[in-house]
Amino acid sequence: MEKKELIIIESLTVPVCLWTLLPLLLDQRSNKGRDIYYVDATRLGAACAKALSRLFKANVFYLEFSFFDIRDENGYLIRIRIPYQDVAVVRGQIIKDPLFQSVLNDPVAAKSGLKHYFSKQFLVLGFEQTGSLSRVMALTHIALWKNKRIEGGGAQKIVLYTRGQLWMKYLTDYAKEQGVFLKQAMPKICSWEEIIIHGPGKYKLRFWWCFWKRWGKPEVPLPAQGVKLNVDYNGHLNLDDPRMHSDLFFCRQGAVEGRDILMNFRIRRDPLDDRKWRQLQKHEIKAVGLTPLAITCDKAPFFNHWPSAQSPRLSGNTFRGFAGASEIKWFKKGCRDYFEQYYYWRDFFSRTRTKIYNTWYKYDAQHMIMTDAIHGVGGILSVYQRAYEDVVRPETCVWADVVFGFSREGIELEKASLSVIPYYVVTGYVGDCRLESVRPMAREIRTRILKNGARHIVAYFDENSQDTRWHTGHKPMRENYVFLLEKILQDPRLGLVIKPKTPVTLRQRLAHVNDLLVKAEATGRCFVFEEGSIQGSHPPAVAALACDFAIHGHLCASTAGFESALAGVPTLLLDREGWPTSKLHGLGPRVAFTDWEDLWKICEEHWQRPGGLPGFGDWSPMIKDMDPFRDGKAAYRIGSYLKWLLDGFKNNLPREKILAEAADRYREQWGSDKIASINCSIGTCA
Repeated sequence: MEKKELIIIESLTVPVCLWTLLPLLLDQRSNKGRDIYYVDATRLGAACAKALSRLFKANVFYLEFSFFDIRDENGYLIRIRIPYQDVAVVRGQIIKDPLFQSVLNDPVAAKSGLKHYFSKQFLVLGFEQTGSLSRVMALTHIALWKNKRIEGGGAQKIVLYTRGQLWMKYLTDYAKEQGVFLKQAMPKICSWEEIIIHGPGKYKLRFWWCFWKRWGKPEVPLPAQGVKLNVDYNGHLNLDDPRMHSDLFFCRQGAVEGRDILMNFRIRRDPLDDRKWRQLQKHEIKAVGLTPLAITCDKAPFFNHWPSAQSPRLSGNTFRGFAGASEIKWFKKGCRDYFEQYYYWRDFFSRTRTKIYNTWYKYDAQHMIMTDAIHGVGGILSVYQRAYEDVVRPETCVWADVVFGFSREGIELEKASLSVIPYYVVTGYVGDCRLESVRPMAREIRTRILKNGARHIVAYFDENSQDTRWHTGHKPMRENYVFLLEKILQDPRLGLVIKPKTPVTLRQRLAHVNDLLVKAEATGRCFVFEEGSIQGSHPPAVAALACDFAIHGHLCASTAGFESALAGVPTLLLDREGWPTSKLHGLGPRVAFTDWEDLWKICEEHWQRPGGLPGFGDWSPMIKDMDPFRDGKAAYRIGSYLKWLLDGFKNNLPREKILAEAADRYREQWGSDKIASINCSIGTCA
């Protein structure tokens, strides 16, 4: 029978069952041609829906889907298309909204970083957060996907019920363009989570929690002597091994001295322990915990902050004449949250004498608060590019004083992302300093595999996977490993070097496929890099240099492949996800592939042909534009630049003069085309 309607409810709770589901089931006439599905549900919500469906003799189904299968008519994976493409369109519409513009022009927003923060903050929630922009947009395409699989040709009408949503008008227009009617499941009310977690007392609760955790322990004073360069620990210390990833990579060539550095620890599963403390002390580097749960060393201090009772508020006139209670409430709450964090970080920078904060993490709006806060103490915030980027993404929007980027390609991307950067500094790829130091280790691994009978050795880069329906999941990752491991087990001439991004979870993610990996390792022709507490400690180059060529299993996240190509190793890209708009497809049919069969066919042709196939894994047509230096000195350039900034503060120069003089020195040494200003004037970051 032809279905009249396909109904999809984003999240079933008891209130949603009573407000939305019950009226749908009461409408018996429409119900005869209606399918009802839900995406998520609380236990009570699912039980309530089950009881109602039995009472009304109707079917309410749990919607099963794999995000890896949700693609548009052009084959683009929706999980990639939305953050890289669709979100930018909706973002532009929202920012032009009169209410949004009124807030951006508010005196408090205009004089602080709020205008930058608000323009990014509503984008940062991902697919897993109920009610987020990206999730609602994804559900629109999931509804279309489901409708195509309904027997009889699908429903005449598709209706998606989502929770109380910000900027519903623009999402409704987006859904309508796709052929989906978007409705609100029920009026949004304040949740207990907002009251307890996001209420005004959260920073006071944090203070008392920290106080209790340190009760009875001697107070360790914060490091407050001398001008500090502040950096975060992200799982890579490795101060004495130049082959490894390090969060202090820019110190290795001697530009910045350890005594000028303060390292923050905030990761609970990888805390500051006695071993790390001794290593830092050896290099005269100071350390501080941002939470007591990130410290197990009694000698280490931690920062505690008593929140300010007063914070600026948006003017009531800003909202006069505007509807949209949810949006207004969001702006007011966002202003409170912003200044609570602003005062936290300004207090931290002031008490630790931090004048420069250097980070790579730009993928949320937190760094914008920190930029504003460090300006409050006359300091500078710098961001260095860690991942290769070739597509505009609103998620990468930056507000900072200095950004260190791989090449001039990043300038246009940052402009289109609406970043505000007075000094964009072209440095080359930050990991190129490791390329020479890893060669001995690579030769050792290669020799070991060749001794066990291999004639051809392949490197494989695994970009990690997540066990969630809102990710592509473990299944495609396991299929990649099955393909390669079976080839190794079938052909004694093949060797394989595996470099996972997150080795600590590899065996668990592989599940039963790990049996194949164990068998491959037993041949002596398969080697796996497994060091690393959070992500792998070894760089991709060491795996690539041990092999004849490398395969990166993900084109949409291709930094490992980029490093391999910079090391001079032929590198292939596999785009199973589906992102044909990437410029890397322009490298040609002997570099970028969409399935294993075509890729492996080219590999076999390459092995069989004397001298190999011309153009096999060749990135030379683009590599110069991706890194104009390619000299192994990117870390030195970044370290030197940071040293110049530090010296300026030590000489008590004004902040703007420090920035201008550092830029002039860099232009003189490396070229005037290596410094640019993005969406602002040189010398301003407002």
